[in-house]
Amino acid sequence: MCQPTPCVRRDAAPQETIKELHTRTLVAVNDAYRLERQLPELEARCERMTRQRIADSERLEKGEAMRSKLQDLCRELQKQNKEVRAGLDGTGRRLSC
Repeated sequence: MCQPTPCVRRDAAPQETIKELHTRTLVAVNDAYRLERQLPELEARCERMTRQRIADSERLEKGEAMRSKLQDLCRELQKQNKEVRAGLDGTGRRLSC
């Protein structure tokens, strides 16, 4: 990309000024042409990245849902283990019904 350049010198000869302005114009036109050629590729890349972001977001949501379910199951298992321990006698055997 072209960098901003200072204005053309006021004390320069008219031919030098014209030449400098012509050079700057060519650089600007070349930059614009290059950017126009890159635009479809960059738009496609943006679209791919957007689709990837959506897919990653969906995977994250599924993973968080799975983690929540596993945490619930873990709490339930801990509760059941506590109940089983409460039902055991001091020797480690289950009390008879």
